[in-house]
Amino acid sequence: MPVAADPLPYDSLAYAQSLAYLGQAQSIPGLPWPVTRRTIPNSDHFDLLGPWPYGSPPDPAQAPAALAALRATGAVTFVAFLRPDCPVDAPGLQAAGLNVVMLKPHFVYDAGETLPEPSKKTRYNLAAAHRRWTVETLDLGAHWPALTALHDELGQRRQLSRITLLDANHFERLAEVPGATGLCVTDGNELVAALVVMEAGATIHFHTIVGHERAYRERAFYALYAEAVRRWGSDRRLCMGGVPSGADGAGVEKFKRRFATSTRPLLMVTAILDAPACAELAARQGAAWFFPPYRTPAE
Repeated sequence: MPVAADPLPYDSLAYAQSLAYLGQAQSIPGLPWPVTRRTIPNSDHFDLLGPWPYGSPPDPAQAPAALAALRATGAVTFVAFLRPDCPVDAPGLQAAGLNVVMLKPHFVYDAGETLPEPSKKTRYNLAAAHRRWTVETLDLGAHWPALTALHDELGQRRQLSRITLLDANHFERLAEVPGATGLCVTDGNELVAALVVMEAGATIHFHTIVGHERAYRERAFYALYAEAVRRWGSDRRLCMGGVPSGADGAGVEKFKRRFATSTRPLLMVTAILDAPACAELAARQGAAWFFPPYRTPAE
């Protein structure tokens, strides 16, 4: 099955190296992206993770060879997430031995679809945001220290999983990844809020959004999302991401629905590579409903 023609920055080795806080990047024959080798807590084992937040779907014809190569590494399990803007041959991947399940919907803005009429409150918030903020192009090379600080603040306000927690080097390395860019609002020399995105030809992928507490109070995120739709939405599809679990999920979902025309499914691909080790680990740690079952969502 053909995949999206436009290269996805998340598929690159340069991007995988920005996730070094999770583990070491490793190429696997038959997969379109490197995997990250993660140490499993309280054990001598490791597992393999595809690019976060997602990557291009593997070719089902190459999936059997990829699965054999994954097993040959000695890993216990493998998990990856597939980009929501691209067709996925789920039956083909499953026939090759990979499990494919729906994880969550991701919000999308598509100019070919109808955007719901904004509510009175939304119109008020947008007007206030436009009066307060001037949105600029984000210079990742110049602003990565401020982005790191703002993301650290986010981690203090919310309970982030290990995957989404990022580290001090993520944004610095991201500045070297082709396609990484974004939007920001500033107050003097201070970065108040930023939306980091990945450009992939006809698609824009929202990577992360961060901001000071005042960014919430003064509607900076409205300004960033509205400018993203204005700047890119006429000829590109915007993949705005999903909704986090936890107490903030309802608010994030309500916010994104104001700018999205529809949702697309985010699919998860999994494989148990060493069944005895997986069963042993799951029996003494983790969450049985989660994958891999010896980990928890916080990991």
